[in-house]
Amino acid sequence: MEESASLEPPNSAPWLVFPYGEGKKNHALYNIFEPANTSCRKFIPELSGKTFWQKTSHHGWLIVLCDVKDDNSMPNQKYGDCFLWNPLSLETIQLPSLLPWITSQPHGMYFIDCVLSSPPRNNLTKDVDSNDNDDPLVLVLYLPLWEPEIIALNYTFLFCHPGENQWRTQLFSEEINGHNCEVEYLHCFKNKLYAFGVSGDYLEIEKQHQVRAGDDNVSLSIKSFQVNDHTSVSLHGARDVCLGQRHFVEGHDDLFMVRRNFNDRGSEKVMISIRITRLDFTLMEWKLVNSLGDNVLFVGPKNRICCSAAKLGLSRGCLYYILPVDQFELYCIPMGYQISPADMRLYKFEVEGAEDYDISPYLRLPEPVFAPDWMMIPTGQRRKEGNLSVNEEDQDYISKEGGNKVSASSYNYSETESGKQLLRLGAVELEEEKIPWDILIEDMVVLIASYLHPLDYVHFRSVCKANRQIMPVGMSTFTSRQVLDAAHLSPLLLFSRDNSSTVYSLANPMHDNENYLMNFSELLLDATIRFQKGGWLLMSREIKLFFYNPFTREIILLPDFPGCYFTSDISFSSIPTSSDCIVFAIEGNESPDVNEISIHCIRRGEQDWSSYFFDEEMYSPLRNTLTSFNGAFYCVGYDGALGSFNLANGNIYWEVLEKPRQQFKDSYPSYLVKCGDDLLLVKLGCLDMPVRIFKIDFAEMEWVQVDSLGKHMLFISDITCFSATAPNSRMENKIYFPRLCLNGEGVLFYSLETGSYHSFGSQHFAKNFCGTKGWLRNCIWIELNWSLSTPQELDWSKPPSPP
Repeated sequence: MEESASLEPPNSAPWLVFPYGEGKKNHALYNIFEPANTSCRKFIPELSGKTFWQKTSHHGWLIVLCDVKDDNSMPNQKYGDCFLWNPLSLETIQLPSLLPWITSQPHGMYFIDCVLSSPPRNNLTKDVDSNDNDDPLVLVLYLPLWEPEIIALNYTFLFCHPGENQWRTQLFSEEINGHNCEVEYLHCFKNKLYAFGVSGDYLEIEKQHQVRAGDDNVSLSIKSFQVNDHTSVSLHGARDVCLGQRHFVEGHDDLFMVRRNFNDRGSEKVMISIRITRLDFTLMEWKLVNSLGDNVLFVGPKNRICCSAAKLGLSRGCLYYILPVDQFELYCIPMGYQISPADMRLYKFEVEGAEDYDISPYLRLPEPVFAPDWMMIPTGQRRKEGNLSVNEEDQDYISKEGGNKVSASSYNYSETESGKQLLRLGAVELEEEKIPWDILIEDMVVLIASYLHPLDYVHFRSVCKANRQIMPVGMSTFTSRQVLDAAHLSPLLLFSRDNSSTVYSLANPMHDNENYLMNFSELLLDATIRFQKGGWLLMSREIKLFFYNPFTREIILLPDFPGCYFTSDISFSSIPTSSDCIVFAIEGNESPDVNEISIHCIRRGEQDWSSYFFDEEMYSPLRNTLTSFNGAFYCVGYDGALGSFNLANGNIYWEVLEKPRQQFKDSYPSYLVKCGDDLLLVKLGCLDMPVRIFKIDFAEMEWVQVDSLGKHMLFISDITCFSATAPNSRMENKIYFPRLCLNGEGVLFYSLETGSYHSFGSQHFAKNFCGTKGWLRNCIWIELNWSLSTPQELDWSKPPSPP
């Protein structure tokens, strides 16, 4: 009978460990159970000047390598030494030295990964009848440093039992399906050793004896096997998906693969989605995971750990991961990589709701600081997770004059026979007011209601019990065209909390972040939002591309798209019912052998797409959200370079404006926004760098800093960016982001007046995104549009009506 081992050692919890100081001598420790405590500093002799590895199969043990020369922090340890260390029992088990493998430059070896098959056993716990096949095995994987004349990848496996004096070695090189096998991750799952590769290569490793008895004849049996993966293309992908990082995590009952998808914007990688799959060993196939159950995953540059949420007191079904704030090109942080103290960010991802929390600690460490990683550390009594989770019942409230409050977490978008409205569900806990509403007779209430915008109709109906008795749940008709004008209202933040549902949430920053629910058509299940303008969403589902107005539920179908949605930036110039609407797409190539990009466009009234081709090297640094401005589509690189696609006379002219490129040297995100007669650049910064705004001076071809937006406000997201005139003075001169502050504190915005991040109706005040949450798919700002279209306007192929 297989022994059921705990996923984590007794009285231990995952901590984030930051090495810092010359030679990585000291460590800063961060406990997710104590988010406010950022001052824990330790000198740990066993880890000082060293790099460590830990996985679920280690059961608390670390594999430690002394990789800093001239380190005297720990007696009897020197450069190249390798040992096992248990932070709970403080026990150390020496392993053979790795000095020959880390000093043979320039033809040396690159340390890929290592794993411990099971916790070491001492003489008291070792069974009399057991043999060395049952003993724990330390497995290390090395790869020769790349040389141009070497084509084949000759891996070297090092292995030994704890306490042995010498490493055994075994070479491996195999071709699978016409390519050299590439593996990067070592894991042990249910007593079997595996090596996995980022390109879908899989090896099973087993220790075996040769014909002759004796330890000297022990070798590894290494064989490849196939695993089907039909989840490699993101079902909920966004523009230009680049499958950047894959990490494998050993659970108790499942082996998980965490895949973080990125937008490829030249040399920059910006994460846009996370997908978690589990390996079905019966079918030998990766299966999509929509819930982790009691599992909590921790992913770092080297260490991947799975714990029980119930035992630790954590939120169920979460992933904690580390990501560099500058999103640099390297997918994996190299061992010993030096970083800025503010460069590493800590995120919490809730799988079921696809919610991504920024919970980064700001430790203020003295430089140099090195890349952090997870480690199971002994702790005292388990305590419930602090302010990392959000109570949905305490999310947001509508503030009324006189101190009355109404829960705003239960508005719904429902369909009636004569209209489709935003409605509020549930009981209204509002204290009745006899003055002034009781002086309104029924006819006056009905007359006022007929001139209200749908959102104001909801507010007016919830004022008192008398109004709710008079006014129907669904507003029947609009009596005035003026009712449809949304200029005096704020755009809403639209997002989905459940990937498998058509119910979307909307947050209204104008009314202290009150929330609504909107039910999309079932036909849009699993659809991806590509762009937004004027309340119309450009969406893709399977192989179809179409427009959708969620407020009127109108759909405009487009001719079949000739390219691939998942590698394309797609936008449109004006609302799809207008005669000058152009849909414009830029498609990158997945094949490394093809050095060009494809441009696809279609105009209102056309039945076929036009396609053009350009040199990819001219465009790749500018992969970003496309913005229509003065008859052209613009995109911007993180370095400030501006690209222009001009659609004059039915042709496309491509130009890179090089001069603006010289202005920015960092790699932080940039967003283009059309604001009045100006084309603005919103430049984000690191933790302490404020948001900066520039406008392009086309005469001088340079970016000019803007200090104030006046009465305008900007709405930023990775899908669409736009501006609007503020409906009141409280909302003007601000930039609104697609994130909510934790603890139900509403939409996050940046005030140019204060130079900080805030949220209406709360005390939130910060210099960065820390303490906020967002959604990695279908999270977008949307303008309000209840204007119904004619049947001709809903037919894309129909020629536009003359003005």
